[in-house]
Amino acid sequence: MKLYFAGSPGRALKFAQGPTPKLGTRKLLNYQTEKTDLTKWMDLGMQLFVDSGAYTVHTHGGEIDLDGYIDYLNEHNENVAIAAQLDEIPGKFNHPKSQEDYRLASQKTFENYMYMRARLKSPDKCIPLFHQGVHMKYLKKYLEMGVPYIGISPSNDLHLNEKIKWLRNVFGVIRKSSNPNVKTHAFGLTALDVLQHFEFTSADSTTWVLTGAFGAIMTPLGRIPVSEQTGHKPGGLTSLSSQKREKLKQYVESMGEDLDELVVDTESRIRLNVKYLLDWEENYNFVGSKLHENTLF
Repeated sequence: MKLYFAGSPGRALKFAQGPTPKLGTRKLLNYQTEKTDLTKWMDLGMQLFVDSGAYTVHTHGGEIDLDGYIDYLNEHNENVAIAAQLDEIPGKFNHPKSQEDYRLASQKTFENYMYMRARLKSPDKCIPLFHQGVHMKYLKKYLEMGVPYIGISPSNDLHLNEKIKWLRNVFGVIRKSSNPNVKTHAFGLTALDVLQHFEFTSADSTTWVLTGAFGAIMTPLGRIPVSEQTGHKPGGLTSLSSQKREKLKQYVESMGEDLDELVVDTESRIRLNVKYLLDWEENYNFVGSKLHENTLF
């Protein structure tokens, strides 16, 4: 499993340049919002996963020039490890989606992928996206084409249990296809315990920065609110038993951080989360797909 660190370009660059872990040398770069920083990441020797920014446009408005995106990828071909196709996200953000929305979006997404493949210097670096809610025939079509890598995108509008059921179906289709060893990337799925139950090759994550910014840290004991604003909440630092607090302190110190500093400093929390995710990645263990929905709650 490879993790690509997404979001917060300023903070990501700061950690990548500093003495702390270099974000695993992997960064997901948003074409819509971060393309001007490409040379900075290139100088650091990062493995860059370029995302088209379609979701950003979907949620905030705007438009992406497909030919411009293709030209950008071709210009920087040597420095791009993977690039997501420009996909069409069904419907309007925060509005109910109809079957017609899914049909139109899936057809446009497929057309965009074929258009890009025909014009890119390295077409195999471009991965098609398969969204939850889209008919499985499109997944089968990509698989039978022999694509080497495919992006799997669960819906943000659904409960985690529904995502898990869908992922079971997706990987069932993949295993029965003529392309069972295709590489897969998880888009927008940051539940680490879920990732371990499916055969994903890679995933992108913004949890490293969001968790820290909202006052919590990621640990083997779970996600624990520790800041002055959140530490008093149920499950937070002040509610921990003395035994669990001591275990937490030992873990934090083993990662080169200070628990008191984590209470007051956002950057320290984010740095610890980076270290936690890199450690998780290094020790990643696929545990099989027998995941029951009720085990997560």
